[in-house]
Amino acid sequence: MSAWLGVGIVLAQFWCIEYFKSCDWLMYIVSSYLIGAILSHALHALMHDFTHYLCFESPLYNKLMAIFLNFGQGVPSAITFGR
Repeated sequence: MSAWLGVGIVLAQFWCIEYFKSCDWLMYIVSSYLIGAILSHALHALMHDFTHYLCFESPLYNKLMAIFLNFGQGVPSAITFGR
């Protein structure tokens, strides 16, 4: 379940990039602050679960999913966060 939630959030962030790129600057800032912050926090919380190997039985699958979640955040921090 967590993996599908993570995939959905990453896709939602990429959809927001396309949707809000043609808005005026005020709408862009407000949507980034409200929508982007919520999605980014959810990705970070999911990454926390994956770096502690709580979602899959295989540590490799947990690491790969945590790395995938970094695409939505833009900052590669999954592996160093898990140390």
